[in-house]
Formats: sequence, C-alpha cells, structure tokens
Amino acid sequence: MTIWPEMEQGSEDWFRARKGRLTASQMAKVITPTGKLSSQWEKLAIRLAGECVKPNEIPAFLGNIHTDRGHEMEPVARDWFAEWSGLDVRTVGFVTKDENPVLGCSPDALIYKGKSPVCGVEIKCPLIENHALYHYEGGVPEQYRAQVHGSMVVTGLREWWFVSYNEGTEPFTHLQTWDEYTDKVAEALDEFVTKYAPIRSEVLHKLTKKQNAPRRRKSVA
Repeated sequence: MTIWPEMEQGSEDWFRARKGRLTASQMAKVITPTGKLSSQWEKLAIRLAGECVKPNEIPAFLGNIHTDRGHEMEPVARDWFAEWSGLDVRTVGFVTKDENPVLGCSPDALIYKGKSPVCGVEIKCPLIENHALYHYEGGVPEQYRAQVHGSMVVTGLREWWFVSYNEGTEPFTHLQTWDEYTDKVAEALDEFVTKYAPIRSEVLHKLTKKQNAPRRRKSVA
C-alpha cells in the first residue's frame, strides 16, 4: 500500500487524491452483502471516470449535521481508543492499493508496530439509537461491512477495528479479521477494476476529444 501520512482528510488535496478512485466509503454502492459486484457498478464507474477530467472540482455535498457531529467527535473517540487499547494509533490522510491504485481508503487511523502499520481503525460516532443497535447486534454493522473489508483489501492488513463512540456511554469495539467475506470483496474489487479500465478510457476520450468546428452554411442567393 501507498500511504499519504501528512495529507489532511477533508482538504482540497484529499478530495483531489480521491477523484477517479473507488474508495472504501463508496464500496457499499457496488458490493452486495454477499460480497459480489452489484448492478450499480457501471453507473459509479462512469462517474469516477468523469471525475478524472476535472479533479479540482469539489463535490457540492460537503456534509450535514450528522457528518459534522462525526467529524467533531472523531478525535475524541480516537484518543479514547488509543488510551483504552494501549496501541500506537496514528492518523493518515489517504491510502491506495499498490497493485490497483484506483482503489483507495481513508482510514480513521492505522495501528503501527515499529515503522509498519499492522491494523486499521474505522470510527463512527452515531446517535444513541444506532450506537445501542451496534452494541446489541455485535460485529461490524452491515452498512459498514463493505467499507471495513474493502479497507483491508486496499491496505492488505489482516485486521481492522470497528469503534462506535457516543460520549457518556460505553463505547463499542469489534476487531474484524480477514475472512471469507474479505476474500469475496477482494474478488469483486478485482472485477470492478477490470471492468472500470475500458469505461474510464472511453469516458476520458469522449470528454476530452477536440470537437470539429461547425461548418459555415452557404448563403442563399
């Protein structure tokens, strides 16, 4: 994996780095709960290809009250997790897969042992209703399974922590290890990359080719 450790998540450089790439937060749109490529993959592939033409164009949606709350609480949750676990928890900006750099992820943290990352962390700071549900059901919530397992595929790391933090209540933690579902996600992502390549090439050609100048009409006598 290739790591941008100093890049700030949410910055213009971060948005540019993500353009044209399938990132872990988007993988639930193209990977089914069974780990197969969904019918939505082509539409997303076309959109990602279009982003390559204008990588400096910042998306219109930059958050709402829920995402703002998550961004505000995430550092608190990360500090709690670092103290609770006693692990070397570090923030990074962006990560891409060496074999397929069109795949990327933005971990909420990576856990290091010496100079090398050995595990990742996904942090959510939900409202109490969802936080209670995560406690009750256990494991990685279904809506984040593709994101967590996809992050493992991108980084090659065999373990990933899922943390749900709601201030004033007991945090929920789950250590997800590489399993059969991760293998299926890896296969689905390989399939996506293979199908994405020709679509990206065609979209770039159509959006960047020079148009012939319109011919002048002959005047009618």
